[in-house]
Amino acid sequence: MSVDEGKNGQGIPKKLSQKLRWIGPSFIVAAAAVGSGEIINATRLGAIAGLVVLWVIFWGVFLKGFIQQEIGRYSLMTKKSITEGFADIPGPKLFGKSWFLYIFLALLAVVVLVIIAGVGGTVGGLLQSLFPSISASTWSILTNLVILGILLIGIYVPKWNIYSLIEKLMMLVIAGLTLIMLYIAFIALPQSDQYSYSMADLFSGMTFQLPEGSVLMSLAVLGTIGAGVELIFYSTWIISKGYVKHAYVDGDSATQKKERLKAWLSVLKLDTWLGVLLTFVITLAFFITGAIILKSANTVPDGVHVVEQISVIFTEVLGPHYYYLFMAGAFAGLFSTALAIADGAARMVVDLKREFSTRETTSKAQFKKTYSISAIIIVFSWIIFYNFVSAPTLLITVGGAALSLLFPLYGVALLYLNSQVPKGYQMHTGVKVILVICFILFSALWFVGELF
Repeated sequence: MSVDEGKNGQGIPKKLSQKLRWIGPSFIVAAAAVGSGEIINATRLGAIAGLVVLWVIFWGVFLKGFIQQEIGRYSLMTKKSITEGFADIPGPKLFGKSWFLYIFLALLAVVVLVIIAGVGGTVGGLLQSLFPSISASTWSILTNLVILGILLIGIYVPKWNIYSLIEKLMMLVIAGLTLIMLYIAFIALPQSDQYSYSMADLFSGMTFQLPEGSVLMSLAVLGTIGAGVELIFYSTWIISKGYVKHAYVDGDSATQKKERLKAWLSVLKLDTWLGVLLTFVITLAFFITGAIILKSANTVPDGVHVVEQISVIFTEVLGPHYYYLFMAGAFAGLFSTALAIADGAARMVVDLKREFSTRETTSKAQFKKTYSISAIIIVFSWIIFYNFVSAPTLLITVGGAALSLLFPLYGVALLYLNSQVPKGYQMHTGVKVILVICFILFSALWFVGELF
């Protein structure tokens, strides 16, 4: 468990205003998906298939909310990170830990390496478009080094709290992108003579159509916006925010303990679904603009300069002078994705080290050391891997499609781990049904895409 957990408090957040003060972890989850999921994959899916695959966006984000909520519920009610839960799933064990943990970590490690290496390459291409005197690969390396610098400064400068720093940055990014994309997709486009659309056009995309050639891209979208690795990191982020510490106070009576846990579960749900709502709005906006503008132009953004190609969304609707605004917003989104994933992955390594250690707790010094070493290894792995495979959109697409394989793994894990949550705080039957249906539906895309 992370040690930078915030100050302990005795109050129980009952009022909405009190609960809103604790919103934050879900915004990091949302920002972590912006770069690969919304800006790149959702836009490209719209450009490839048009509005008819809107159902992929809706169900992907909808399912994400329930997965995130149940991951948070497990950590809040058991005081364990989700990786600790994975290590206890029944079945064959290696070094005393469940087979499930190793399979999950292997897939997670590959996907994080592939997707974020692609994101780094995309940032490099974006910056080269703005400052062509430096190559895209050099910009990619410099961006990754800046990310590493932020993490190391945040963890070692006493007056800084790395979690609080990242949370504030992500909230700014999400707020900015939400306002910009709301205007573009839902105000400017409908009023445009050339690119207008109706609600009927949107509803037509909820009929489970899947045009030829769109299966892989649909899987990539599901992986990056639905089953994203940031969901696993949500467990460590709510712990770092202080949810677990504040949910348990020594000296509480049985009645107070019950009241406190229910209050913090309510905070977690509020945090989860506000983040999911923002994720849906941003994803839908990028998807619609891709489907309306890029699809009509028969243009599918690709390659190192994919972001510059996507910028036509802004220049076509608002005019060429908005080009730099879009590029700045896209940079913020892509950068936030890499930063959040690097932080989450480093935190998860701390949890894993503790899980395999005989120690019950992790001291502040140990946390800093493990976190910083992990961050260095993670960032340099992205740099090295991208130098071997310099195809950012391919990496993001393939990595996202592979990430959708996490759906059935989430299903197996969460339905079992729910039994470890104290009775009275477990997921409702309706949530179980929703998870099972969605897991089956999206897992089937890997095998029955031709039926569409």
